[in-house]
Amino acid sequence: MDRRSVELLEFDFILSELKSLCTGPEGEKCVERQDFLTDREGVDALLEKVTYLKRLIESDRPLPELSLPEIAGALEMVRKEGSSLDGVQLASIARYVVSSTVLYGYVSKGLSESDVSPLARECAAIPDLRDISRFLLSQLDDDGSVKETLPALRSIRGKMQRAWNDISATTAAYLQNQATIWQTNVATQKDGRSVLPLKADHRGSVKGIIREVSSSGATVFIEPYDLVEKNNTYALLQNEYRIAVAKILRECSAIIRQRRDDLILMLEHTAYLDSLLARAKYAANRRCVRAEMKERGFCIKEGRHPMLGRAAVPVAVELEVDQSVLIISGPNAGGKTVALKTIGLFALMNQFGMCIPAGEGSGLQIFSEVFADIGDDQSIEESLSTFSAHMKNIARFADRASAGTLVLLDELGSGTDPEEGSAIAMAVLDRCLEKTATVVATTHQSVLKSYAFSKPGVVNASVSFDADTHRPTYRIVQGLPGESHALEIAENSGMNQEVLARARRYLDEQSTDVAKILREITAQQRLLNERESEYEKKKGDLIERIRETDLRSLRLKQREIELRTQGYMQLTKQIQESRRQFENLVKELREGELTKDKTRSAKRFIEQLQQTADKEREQITEVRQELAPDLSIEPGLTVLVGNSRQRCTVLRKARKGFWIVSTDKLKITVPESDIKAIVHTEADDEKVRIEHTANAGNPVFALDLRGYRLADALDELDRQIDRAILANMQSFEVIHGYGEGVLKDGIHQRLRAHRTVKGFYFAVPEEGGFGKTIVELL
Repeated sequence: MDRRSVELLEFDFILSELKSLCTGPEGEKCVERQDFLTDREGVDALLEKVTYLKRLIESDRPLPELSLPEIAGALEMVRKEGSSLDGVQLASIARYVVSSTVLYGYVSKGLSESDVSPLARECAAIPDLRDISRFLLSQLDDDGSVKETLPALRSIRGKMQRAWNDISATTAAYLQNQATIWQTNVATQKDGRSVLPLKADHRGSVKGIIREVSSSGATVFIEPYDLVEKNNTYALLQNEYRIAVAKILRECSAIIRQRRDDLILMLEHTAYLDSLLARAKYAANRRCVRAEMKERGFCIKEGRHPMLGRAAVPVAVELEVDQSVLIISGPNAGGKTVALKTIGLFALMNQFGMCIPAGEGSGLQIFSEVFADIGDDQSIEESLSTFSAHMKNIARFADRASAGTLVLLDELGSGTDPEEGSAIAMAVLDRCLEKTATVVATTHQSVLKSYAFSKPGVVNASVSFDADTHRPTYRIVQGLPGESHALEIAENSGMNQEVLARARRYLDEQSTDVAKILREITAQQRLLNERESEYEKKKGDLIERIRETDLRSLRLKQREIELRTQGYMQLTKQIQESRRQFENLVKELREGELTKDKTRSAKRFIEQLQQTADKEREQITEVRQELAPDLSIEPGLTVLVGNSRQRCTVLRKARKGFWIVSTDKLKITVPESDIKAIVHTEADDEKVRIEHTANAGNPVFALDLRGYRLADALDELDRQIDRAILANMQSFEVIHGYGEGVLKDGIHQRLRAHRTVKGFYFAVPEEGGFGKTIVELL
């Protein structure tokens, strides 16, 4: 990548933040050494790892505590035969090995049993160095000091303690027996030897060696003769202890030297993982997404410039496959340059293996070069004016442009005579079009706005301006050029009204035909866009009305079936009761006189009742057939049976119109009209995949939408409302959690617009409070 362009896009700011997220210094160095990738496969592979680590960090498996101190210098030092590392260096290596082992285990395990980590194979190839960490930690404490409990040191430490006790007893005896001749009643150390603070005027009272005299001369630090030998003994033991410690450190260093190549391999791999984790942390912290791979151009949705933080206004800008040049116009301080930098910065971040702070669906082409000419590159030393500096950069970009380059040009055509500047600008854009480079340029030149209308592959865009407040909104309008609104901005900045009035007169006199035509085209385009938006809104309302009408029709038909079924059951009961009455009548007639006329009349009575029942049953069957999907019944098919919708498996055909099916426990014969298909939808498949507990056909009393994306949550909410209406439910609960309020606000907005929702409100605090919404239906 062009180094100067990378600096202008302020990628160093991103790099600095990324380094701060690394756990160890070797990870920071790995980030610094990383180059921008220009091959699609390389970018895709790197982003696959970073995206996986982001999911891992955001899962219920928190990142373990890691200690990755600087050890590269120690590994370089130990390379020389006979060299020895100190305890702190050895302890650092031990901690690094332990943390690396923990890190490999964390990143190589999938998020689920079926999930495979893209880092598993790399981690498996790293040598197991746990034996080194175990040995080092058996010899050293966490601070790098050699363990005093080691056999080689324990005996020496015991001797030293006894020698010290002997010294302490001797000094205590001197200080207690002749208390008046001492400055204090505490012995002190001089050059590692115990001495006593004797008053200078009592110098002859104690025989010994004077080790030091105080600056005032009032105190003489003396080592009595009977203490000299004891100090000598203690000094010899200290030296013996140091030799033993040095021997242990040399042995540890020798082991490090033997496994140095494996340790360097581990160091490099851990540093690489640390740099990937830093990218994943950045993505999680800033709500970034992985950019989709585009063959050409870019599509940025809700893009937020990283340097602006919470003040960033999301940018939506796109350059489609058949377009090469995007010309952004509009008022000063309206966000043109920010949009330009956002596009360039996102391209660099993407090819550095980073997710971008934008919305889902954003995508970028993989560019071989990113060129940027932004700001004032004026140079006194090189005798370059602002315009000359711009021309020098643009000339270089135009020569090096190709199908794989992204060229970003700020205020193209400015800094010189407007006509000549516009001519040069159009020629440069023609050159880039010939080379099929991707170009984004900002401008105030009306000629360039007109150029975008007349050239295939060139498209206008503008930063919008609020006519009421006379302030820019910082949002990009695709397809329309923008006016500079210089007079409005000047007025807002406090310009004298008389000056402004004169400026408007000059503007009216000098307004060109091209500018007028451009304004008319822009106005017509804006009107078309407004009408298209209005049409889309009406279309959405119509679709919603059709859906509600279909739902009401379905509900009425189901109610009709329910009423007819109830009537049929009552009629069947009446037939059975009539049959019993008739049989009693026959019995009575048999006991008396029985005639053929009476018998015939009784049979007609039963047949009429039966015909009425059959007719009612046929009507119910017809309505059911209208509602039921076409079903080809065959053995082995899983179906729903009866009003209870019991899930069964078809075994074989019985008599005409009947089938034998089996449940978990028994076999039954059912009429074909009672068999219904199980309809699978994409929504059902999605619910199974995300392990949602709601029944596919029935509403739930508490709909848990935590963890859903907003679009998926709204779809699930619509299905719940439909099911609740069909089940005659009056109310249900929606659990959305607290979070940042995006999910809650989206759900409330959908409920507010839904025609069948009577009202909604938050639950009481003890039942969920602001994390749960109660929905009441009409």
